[in-house]
Amino acid sequence: GQFDSSTLGIGRYVPGTSPWERHANGDELLYVADGCVSVEVLEEDGSSNTFEVNDGQLFVVPAGKWHQLTAAASVNIIFASPPEEGAE
Repeated sequence: GQFDSSTLGIGRYVPGTSPWERHANGDELLYVADGCVSVEVLEEDGSSNTFEVNDGQLFVVPAGKWHQLTAAASVNIIFASPPEEGAE
């Protein structure tokens, strides 16, 4: 669905790692409804930070940051992603 200019959805992710992505047009909001996911975020200097997000927790991926998700088991995530224009 849509909320303002963002896309809202819920996804069930299977164990594994997502492709790298970034959103140039705004922050991405992730809410883990059930399970646990690691979110790796690349920094400008090439280093990365990994955050463990558990059920009931929110995580905001800052605009323009490359990121990927890794799940050891199935996880349900509600997300709000900025519009696609300019996304890579």
